[in-house]
Amino acid sequence: MRTMLAGWLSAGICLAVIGTVGCGGPYGPPRKETFSVKGRFTVDGQPPGESLQVECHNKAGIDEKMPYVSQALTEPDGSFEISTYDKGDGMPAGDYVLTVTWKQFNAMSMSFGGEDKLKGRYEDPEKSEITVSVKDKSVDLGEIPLTTK
Repeated sequence: MRTMLAGWLSAGICLAVIGTVGCGGPYGPPRKETFSVKGRFTVDGQPPGESLQVECHNKAGIDEKMPYVSQALTEPDGSFEISTYDKGDGMPAGDYVLTVTWKQFNAMSMSFGGEDKLKGRYEDPEKSEITVSVKDKSVDLGEIPLTTK
């Protein structure tokens, strides 16, 4: 009985250690260094009053060894800070195209859907002209005007 109990305790301790440390060390998977990227969108000269969805597309493509996703939701005044690993932590160095959509938020499904109020003008990374180059310091994109017309 003691041997079985000792075995269960050893297994429990091993699982606790593995669960805490995991494959990426004590702080999770490896991360790339990020740099703050912020700005403010206006729509037809005004703050949107609702969240716009911002996605960042690296011009070099997806990093297969350390993939990541950088994105943001704007505040009602249009301000945003890009997040990659943690809220507002920025994005890794690189050249990016930003895509923006303005869809209705569905509180029941906790998702955005429906028609894009920006009429798809900024949702295709091949057509969007909103770009950012992140080197080794923070970037403030200032005011970025969008239009529904």
